[in-house]
Formats: sequence, structure tokens, C-alpha cells
Amino acid sequence: MFQPKTGVPLDELRVRFGYRVILGGFALIALTVIVAAVVWNGRMSADSLKFADVVSIVTAVTGIVGTIVGAFFAVNTSAAARDQMNDARQDAQNVSNRALAKLPPDQADSVVS
Repeated sequence: MFQPKTGVPLDELRVRFGYRVILGGFALIALTVIVAAVVWNGRMSADSLKFADVVSIVTAVTGIVGTIVGAFFAVNTSAAARDQMNDARQDAQNVSNRALAKLPPDQADSVVS
């Protein structure tokens, strides 16, 4: 498996980064809600920003952040599955190599070809 130069296992780095992505997403959504609420609270006249506009802004930001966070975890899940598949393939290759090494050379040629 790939080992980063930091010495920290890749799975642990994925978890750390995923945690930061989630917290960043929540912070961005909270900031949007706060800014939209402050703007909405400061403009209470009938011709200004309405509550539906605030909901639209928050919904748009939440949808975008949710999509990005979901894509991040989908990519990481597929990368982890790929790493497991490569490890399993390598293990199977090692077993078959050891088994072929035990055969006499004339029988090994017929098995490989």
C-alpha cells in the first residue's frame, strides 16, 4: 500500500482530511446562514430581501457543499476499495508463484501456457 512521506498511514490521512472537509462544510453552511440572517434581519421592508430568499440562498449553499463532501467520500471509498483489491490480487499472485515454484519445470510450462 502507498505510504506517504509523513510516515502516517494513508487511511489515517484520509480520515483526518475527511474530518476537516466535514467541519469546513458545516462552517461554510453556518456562515452562510448567519450572513443571510443578518442581511435579512437588517432589511425588513416589504421591497427588500424576503425570508424565501434567505431559504433559497441557504439551500443553494447546502446543496453545493453536500455535493462536494459526498463526492470526496465517494472518491475516498473507491480508492480504499481499489487498494484492498490490489492487495488481494498481490496475495493471490504470490500464492500462485509459490505453487508454480513447487512444480517440476516440465509441468510448470504446461500449466502457465
